[in-house]
Amino acid sequence: MWFLSPTGAFWASVGIILGLVGTYYLFRTKLTIEPDATLDPKNPLVTPFRITNDGVLSIYDVDRSCDIRLIKASNITVSNVNVINAVPKIPKLRTGEQTSLTIPSFPNRVIPIVPTLPFENVDVEIVVKYKTLFRLQREIRSRFDVMVLSDGSYQWFHKALSE
Repeated sequence: MWFLSPTGAFWASVGIILGLVGTYYLFRTKLTIEPDATLDPKNPLVTPFRITNDGVLSIYDVDRSCDIRLIKASNITVSNVNVINAVPKIPKLRTGEQTSLTIPSFPNRVIPIVPTLPFENVDVEIVVKYKTLFRLQREIRSRFDVMVLSDGSYQWFHKALSE
């Protein structure tokens, strides 16, 4: 840029910086995690969570898991449990593709919850680990809390990770 005037060099530098920042935001990974349609309005633990790749590039080796921060039902309280899911990694999640994750059932009674109990509080964190195009390991976490509605059914709501 030695051939530009000082003002021209300044604006050329600004243009290059804005181009680089814009390219980053265009190609960065964008994942969304949302609760899907409930399978049983009386049991929030069977609601699947939808994971969508909203970015313009595919992601690789997608691993999904669920951290239970709190489940409170009647006289039973379970907290801080990392649930190791038996779901296989997804080798490639293309742009626009979706996958789901459900909170696993507990056939071995690791968590002694009977689905017919009225839940007072359910607080979970969905964790998605993946690799980018350049094989960089990334992780996204979304936290959700259950609210009991007036008809006794349950609704999932987003919650900040720091709450």
